[in-house]
Amino acid sequence: KAFSALVNVAECERMKEFVLNVRPGESLINLLLNEGKDGKRFWMLLWQMHIEVKDHPYIFAVHGILDLPMPTKIGSHEASMAMMECDEQALLHFMDSLSNRVEILRKNINEQPVSNLAAATASLSEKILAWMKTSSDEYEGDHLVPKLGMKQVLAFEKDNTWMKVLQVVNTRLCKLYNLSSTSAEQASRMVACAVADPLGSDCPLVFVSGEFENLTGYVRDWALGRNCRFLQPNERPINRLLNGEEVDRMRTFCQEPQPPGAEIVVCLVNESRMNFPFWNLLMMEHIEVEGRPYIFAVQTNLTTHLDKLCEIFGMEESGVRELKRLRQELQGVINLAHEGPSVHEVSKHCVAKFVQSIPEYLRPLELPANENNRPQALVSVLLHVGPDLQENLTKALLEGVRHFHIYLSAGNLPAG
Repeated sequence: KAFSALVNVAECERMKEFVLNVRPGESLINLLLNEGKDGKRFWMLLWQMHIEVKDHPYIFAVHGILDLPMPTKIGSHEASMAMMECDEQALLHFMDSLSNRVEILRKNINEQPVSNLAAATASLSEKILAWMKTSSDEYEGDHLVPKLGMKQVLAFEKDNTWMKVLQVVNTRLCKLYNLSSTSAEQASRMVACAVADPLGSDCPLVFVSGEFENLTGYVRDWALGRNCRFLQPNERPINRLLNGEEVDRMRTFCQEPQPPGAEIVVCLVNESRMNFPFWNLLMMEHIEVEGRPYIFAVQTNLTTHLDKLCEIFGMEESGVRELKRLRQELQGVINLAHEGPSVHEVSKHCVAKFVQSIPEYLRPLELPANENNRPQALVSVLLHVGPDLQENLTKALLEGVRHFHIYLSAGNLPAG
């Protein structure tokens, strides 16, 4: 009841007044945060109208359920109670912010007559989701990545499981990266790697190395307990276009039971915390530690021929086809690395082989050399709209830049 009072109190008063004052033909619409018998909460748009049938008054009601996920901290009665015990002030601050946003939406829907409940429900879903993406730490762009796995993280740390994982993967890790003369713990500090728990809800990360933080920009305190999908491009259509098939392969590999030693290699276009793209050659392996399954993952950043690889970001169909061909070249990287060269050397060889046969129309512009006779290899440029935009844009074009990120704010847009 206390939780409902934080969000629904004004709506309940309006509903009470509507029910007690019978006026045939009058209608009311409410946006409510409801709770099911199982304790799970959901948003509902409720439309009601006073009607008469054979001189008897009735209230006719239609319910529209908003199709969007609930923030974990308020998704159920149990979750809210757990959050209240852990950080009451943070929960109350979030609820206050949520209530303010919902009141604005309620005012909007009551000022404009609703002629189509389904359309109104879809519109409200979009608006609440947009608010959650900017006001909740459970979203990274379009990706919902709630911190569901802290129980698994704490158990992993308490039992010092990372050292046990190292005993399982040490030989393989050192061979892949030519670190045979390095101790297991030292080797892990030199490689971007992570461990996920497939038995935890949403396959959460339970360990990330320092190099993982350096490569991705995501610190361990934020990353642990979440699914690693936060590394994928923030915009869902772009992610689906560039990584769709690889993401499907990863999901199957992580969700379906696999024997120890089962492995997969994927090449992903990822984004850092600062939203800069990078090429991630990801090797994942199912391992077992004291009878419990884990997924050990190692990341290798592709850093050669970026001036050519960046052309794939043009989003044209031909570029996507070339991306598929690059991934085919990289599929044998583990087997080749076991034969002697490190993963870094093998991946460089695979990328070099790929760019040799890239179609002419996908090749980058010839860039002028600088004073040190080194080619300029700007991949993209960030431009802010302002009085110097034209000058910066012209300069970038002359330097051979092909792709631009231009940020517009409301103050930059022309009137009307």
